[in-house]
Amino acid sequence: MKPKVAIARIYDQDTYAALEKAIRHLGDLASLIPAGSRIVVKPNYVMGPTQRGVTNSAVVEAVVRLAASTSPSRLVIGEGAADCYTPSVFRIHNVYDLASRYGAECVDLNQDEGVSIAVPEELGRNRVILPRTMAECDILISVPTFKLWMGKLPMTLSLKNLFGCFPARYYGHNAHSNELVKTEPYRTLEGEVGTEPGVHVPNPENNIAAINLARTSDIQVIDAVEGSDGKGNYVRMDTLIVGTNPVATDAVGLGLAGFVPEEQTQMQLCSRFGLGPSRLEDIEMVGESIESAGFRLQRIPENVRELPLDYCLDRLHFGEFDIVERGLRFYDFLSEDDRLGEDRERATAKILEICGREGYLSHALGTLPENARTVLGRIVSMGGTSNSYFAVLDDYVDEFRESNSFWSGLRALMRLGLAFVFNGQHKPYIILTEGVTETAVQLGIVHEIAEETVRVG
Repeated sequence: MKPKVAIARIYDQDTYAALEKAIRHLGDLASLIPAGSRIVVKPNYVMGPTQRGVTNSAVVEAVVRLAASTSPSRLVIGEGAADCYTPSVFRIHNVYDLASRYGAECVDLNQDEGVSIAVPEELGRNRVILPRTMAECDILISVPTFKLWMGKLPMTLSLKNLFGCFPARYYGHNAHSNELVKTEPYRTLEGEVGTEPGVHVPNPENNIAAINLARTSDIQVIDAVEGSDGKGNYVRMDTLIVGTNPVATDAVGLGLAGFVPEEQTQMQLCSRFGLGPSRLEDIEMVGESIESAGFRLQRIPENVRELPLDYCLDRLHFGEFDIVERGLRFYDFLSEDDRLGEDRERATAKILEICGREGYLSHALGTLPENARTVLGRIVSMGGTSNSYFAVLDDYVDEFRESNSFWSGLRALMRLGLAFVFNGQHKPYIILTEGVTETAVQLGIVHEIAEETVRVG
């Protein structure tokens, strides 16, 4: 029998009514969530302090309210934030207040005791350490937000949402937290450096399959109130996508955004391991149709090499401003006492003011380390978006096979507001800010220029 996935519109901002309608399409609530169940609601609070790019608060409340109505024996809102202290993220998003209203607990999955679960070794690891709260629950509800992901994966939906269930006390916050703590201690938290291979090792697709094989979600509620490309472009949709099979639910989400689900590696992997179908024809869609609810997220157009800095900054996650702030301070463009703060408009205005000063580009380019100059040369010679991030990376690695300096070189460019990574048509691209190529040529840093490309203002 085909798994059902419900698409429900939100009318008059009544998110709970839309959720109830979607659940009715799927079956009887009492059969989906039996009374006395131990329930974990897993939103996507990847980081703070932002109200966008995370699960909509109204959707989280609707799910918690619905779960509470089933008379659970335990109700938990669980999250393991990335690069952040989870309790702080809970406070930023008023999760403690929400939990108190519905008799729920808040659990930091990063610090939860671990339970080892065996997974197929062909995924690059032989076990996954799950938070005990998640491993022992009866019903796991994944509540991701609807956004593109800046990597090989097209979107972060319910399957990838379980990345927050790799506890940082075992895996660290990053791919190599136990190494990063030595060189970039600000990217780790004490006691959360990890000893297990990071969640991006060997690659995200394998680990998405691994975590879902260890403990997949029982119900998925995709928050499609807004669609986001992860870089500041938002489309209002007022839609929920609800299912009981994570692969099928994500396939419908991908279909809504105009992707072909079965072409995506993580969908192929999860299907191959029996987690569910990735082909839309193998899924029964109820409620709204894909045709009526579908949309296209805005992405950077093809064949663009340079974009104005203000255009680029408008598409950053607020947390990415930290990268620029640290770079400007390190190179003495920003004083130790001058902080960008948490106001996006102020931070943008300050960066634009600094980077707009006479001679800034020459000075910034002149400070670049050698690996950053090499990466810049590759970007320019390949025409920016005329090739993807991965094409530039592969080209660099081909010549500097013994070097691991591509990312550090790119990061140096990003820290000075000279380059950014955005999503193009289904894949990420490296974009230079306006004037970088011309100035780099004048300084002799870059000698080879690709054919003229389209510029977007």
